[in-house]
Amino acid sequence: LDLTGDRTGAQVGVIFQDFNLFPQYTVKDNVMLAPQLVHHETKAEAAENADRLLQDLGLTAQADQYPFQLSGGQKQRVAIARALAMKPGILAYDEPTSGLDAESTERVIAVIKQLQAQ
Repeated sequence: LDLTGDRTGAQVGVIFQDFNLFPQYTVKDNVMLAPQLVHHETKAEAAENADRLLQDLGLTAQADQYPFQLSGGQKQRVAIARALAMKPGILAYDEPTSGLDAESTERVIAVIKQLQAQ
């Protein structure tokens, strides 16, 4: 895992089962934080990418909410968006759709398939 900001090496994104969201940040801020700190993206770049990911995962309405306001399935999708925001070459996850309802599961599977195609 390259944390230097050098985008030339393979990078691994991890989706944790227990979400590990920062409680003091909104959903959108949770997704934007690492790209700004690690890859030095501007706030505008990080926000644009976060908005796209949140839309893809059906979380646009929750963008300004805090983790304590979310269901377990919503937290899971935020964790997925946060991992994807780093544009990893490899995405490691363990049961990324566990605990999600059918609609959310389909949404997550579609995003994962889209990433595989890329």
